[in-house]
Amino acid sequence: MSISSNIHQSIVKFSSTISQQTLGLVSYSPDRCGTSSQCFENVYSYAQKNGGREQFGWMFQQRTVASIPEASYLIAIHHAVWYAPNGHLIDITPFHNDRKHH
Repeated sequence: MSISSNIHQSIVKFSSTISQQTLGLVSYSPDRCGTSSQCFENVYSYAQKNGGREQFGWMFQQRTVASIPEASYLIAIHHAVWYAPNGHLIDITPFHNDRKHH
């Protein structure tokens, strides 16, 4: 079993403790005017200018323990993405400079 398959299974298991909604993927297209770590404000402003609306959910991040590289864990962060008028979900918030937040 590949690492990505293990991560996927971990996300499926973890997400079921948070919500019964279906998991899904979104496209990533950061807005030049957006600010990292400000997804709610970014999406609200973007929807006001471009139509669509906010879609709230969870973003999962895998972290590792620096002193034990083979040890990793998942965290869930409440997150907002743009629900475009054409029905696509797009994460418009730029990544944080610190890679552990990607």
